[in-house]
Amino acid sequence: MALNNQFAKVPFSLIYWQRMALVELINSLIDDIGSGLSEAKIRSRLLSLREQAEAFEARLQQVEADFKRLEANTEQQNLTQKEGRLDEISEKLLRFLSGPQRPSLEQAAKALGIAQIVAQHHANILVEKGMIDLGSAGQGQGRYSFSRTVCTLTPKGTAYVVENKPA
Repeated sequence: MALNNQFAKVPFSLIYWQRMALVELINSLIDDIGSGLSEAKIRSRLLSLREQAEAFEARLQQVEADFKRLEANTEQQNLTQKEGRLDEISEKLLRFLSGPQRPSLEQAAKALGIAQIVAQHHANILVEKGMIDLGSAGQGQGRYSFSRTVCTLTPKGTAYVVENKPA
């Protein structure tokens, strides 16, 4: 997933090592208490510690902002995928219909190993979404005559098949 690739760019190990350097500097200052270091030397080390802590805090805030942005992007991608994906049977039906022939619903149901009424239900879903058109292959009862109802992909259905390749 894209999120994992983006996290690889965030130098978490660098943050860890910066934090450890701060801890070491603090421990060193604690050890220097009563060692006879001059006030100027201790002040210099404390100023250095403050600069490093401020830089660390700024970097941490940047990483937190990046993380929130990546999290929001991932959530948006997941929502888009969930909203845009068809259920498994509708997707299989659409893929079958994308072949070179114009099969009837009866042929599609047999090929997919599903009941004709299930094929009709999923064909209706695809019609509602504007992904297929149903037509009659000849004289008959039209849309609900399974052996004569021919399915064709619309440009939207074709785009879905191309853009959503099976895993």
